Amino acid sequence: MNPNIPKRESTFLESDEDIRAAIAARKLGVKPTSAPDPKPAIPKPAAIVPTPETAPTAGWIDVSPKPAPLYEPQLFQPTNRPPMASLCVLDDLGEDGTWHRLMKDRIVIGRTEGDIQIPHDAMISTKHAELIRQKNRENWRWILSDLGSTNGSFVRVGSGILHNRQEFLIGRTHYRFDSAKGESTVPAEKSQSGMTVSWQDTGALAMIPSIVELTPQGEGQRIPITTSEIWIGRDPHCQVIPKEDPFANGKHARIYRDAKGRWFIVNNKSLNGVWVRVEQIPLEGNCQFLLGEQRFKMQAG
Repeated sequence: MNPNIPKRESTFLESDEDIRAAIAARKLGVKPTSAPDPKPAIPKPAAIVPTPETAPTAGWIDVSPKPAPLYEPQLFQPTNRPPMASLCVLDDLGEDGTWHRLMKDRIVIGRTEGDIQIPHDAMISTKHAELIRQKNRENWRWILSDLGSTNGSFVRVGSGILHNRQEFLIGRTHYRFDSAKGESTVPAEKSQSGMTVSWQDTGALAMIPSIVELTPQGEGQRIPITTSEIWIGRDPHCQVIPKEDPFANGKHARIYRDAKGRWFIVNNKSLNGVWVRVEQIPLEGNCQFLLGEQRFKMQAG
């Protein structure tokens, strides 16, 4: 600091309390309480005593509208640089955790490499996924891309279309949707019992869309979809019931076929949500994604 710079008596730095009061007043639509004026007070003019002609009568209330501010300011935000997004590594319980401010155009997440590391989760690959900031016309957006991980990247959805061999999570149970023959490029090889079947049986199974449970040992139970709508959940009336899964709701999600023959999955206000595997997807607003068993919350701005 240059000691020869003279002190500017007319400059007063605004305190944090004043800034917070102004922001709070802006949100509430009231005039904030300002700090005391450091200048000498100017004497107030003498009070005007109303005459009988101008004095209000008993019970009189002034209901005249207050004029709107002539120059209403907006809360400051950057206009020349990209907006700052935030990423939260969520705690195991609850919706809060460790927050990271994303100031670079590329953020890599992995178990032992990358900008954000989760070393205690063996289901996360060394370099699992990345977040890329891109300019989209006049706006900025973030893209989540899987980096060829072993266990995939999942996003939490309210609803989503089910493509052939689309994987999704209900509670802690891992499923795959196989479409009917004509949409599928990989024939079924095993029946529900896990035994090898003939080519004739394989062709019959391929004609019916199915939900396949995926386990660490490989494909598990295969449930054919024989109606235009099925439910997944722990309720015994559901067509697909996760085995010993305390994280699934009674009626967790609905799968249905629309008039165009497309299949959709819809979350049924479940506690732990529906997660769909993706290779790449834009992230908008506040959203969540899952790598291994670690949940992340993104505030894309």
